[in-house]
Amino acid sequence: MIEALHQLADYYLQECQYEQALHFAWRQVELDPWQESAHRQVMKLLAISGQRAMALIQFETCRRVLGKELEIEPDEKTMALYEQILQW
Repeated sequence: MIEALHQLADYYLQECQYEQALHFAWRQVELDPWQESAHRQVMKLLAISGQRAMALIQFETCRRVLGKELEIEPDEKTMALYEQILQW
């Protein structure tokens, strides 16, 4: 199910239907809050749709969840996206 939601979010992102894409990305985070790729999708979609501050908040949420539950930091891909969003 998570993979299907991820693919749907990617599809709607490619179609520039950000609201629909966000719906599927958020659903992934709801179902599996430790799925870092889902957090990245949400961050990217928020940033692209003009919600940069919300994208940065989502990064902090991801960081907090990973740290609290798994005692790990976000991976390189997530950090790179965070840095990219900071530059926007």
